[in-house]
Amino acid sequence: MIVALATSLAVFIASYDNAKASDAQYIVGSDLRITPSPTSERVYVSSDASEFMVEGVDSVVPVVYGVHNVVLRSNRTSDVANLAALTATTYAQVAPFDDGHFLNGSADRSLSILANQPDGIMLSNSMASFLQVGEGDMLRVLLARATSEQIEVEMELVGLFERLPGFPDGADALMNIKHHESIIASTVPAFFLVQTGDRSDTALEQVTTALQNGPGAAGTLQIDTRLTALAKDQSSLAALNISGLLKIDSAYALAMGTVTIAIFVFGLLLQRRREYVTLRAQGMHPGAIRIFIGVEAGTTAIAGCSVGVLVGLAMGYYLINVLRPLFVLDPLYVIRLQSLSTIIVSVLAATLVTSVAASALVNRLSATELLRDE
Repeated sequence: MIVALATSLAVFIASYDNAKASDAQYIVGSDLRITPSPTSERVYVSSDASEFMVEGVDSVVPVVYGVHNVVLRSNRTSDVANLAALTATTYAQVAPFDDGHFLNGSADRSLSILANQPDGIMLSNSMASFLQVGEGDMLRVLLARATSEQIEVEMELVGLFERLPGFPDGADALMNIKHHESIIASTVPAFFLVQTGDRSDTALEQVTTALQNGPGAAGTLQIDTRLTALAKDQSSLAALNISGLLKIDSAYALAMGTVTIAIFVFGLLLQRRREYVTLRAQGMHPGAIRIFIGVEAGTTAIAGCSVGVLVGLAMGYYLINVLRPLFVLDPLYVIRLQSLSTIIVSVLAATLVTSVAASALVNRLSATELLRDE
């Protein structure tokens, strides 16, 4: 059971770390998010994305976004919504998509449909249900809501999605930025999504430094990365308790496994010392007794590890599903062989050490010990 506990914790820790890293990138929308300061005198437009193409950057996507920035009207009802406008094909390349979040096929296919229809629009499944519309229906969209440039245009619904990366507030609608700019001349991106060519953390830090020393040197840009998003998440009390306590529990489980093996071996020694002393008195070599104890303890340890690992893998899967609300995306079931090897090797190492120690004690016992048992 101790091996099962350690295994389940190891599986959950691996799955937790992987899921939280995925969540952080999903919240940011890509590797980096560059947000112009609202107090800056300079106004960034979509063509300024080229300024952020520093060494190590692969793609930059300008994103127009706002909370309740449009009104969507169908033939049945209307509602305010959060609209995002961007270049669909490039967005598909830089954002971490899950095909299951699109209701009419893969992410690439869905966004390609939007890109090929400039006046098309995509809606979240919940918004489409509220408006009582389906693919192919026409919508009236009030752009630049509550501004002097607001204008209502007609657009065709070309697809549905569950959620989109890069919009923690939740995007209800998605359209092409070129079409938005052709209608609203003063279109200004709310932020820019940046993807690095090398996906390593080191490369990400180098790109961040280059952006801070280059375009962001004036202090008018806020640069968020998947690493800073992960750090913010892990700084919360709940996340700290989960990640920290899980590691403590894992170390505790390994320690308990070592203690359990020691108790078994020395308990075996105390119960059967008459047998061992008798065998030695009959001429059995001390090395043979050591092998005899080691094989018996090793067989028990291997059998315990085998069953414990299987039970632990099942418990880890159940634990991940029970704690699903901790994650934004569905967590993947991750098994790290290194962690499982550490558990098994620690148990086997403890078995070897305690077997050697027990056999040394047995070989030091004299035949007169038999009289003490009478």
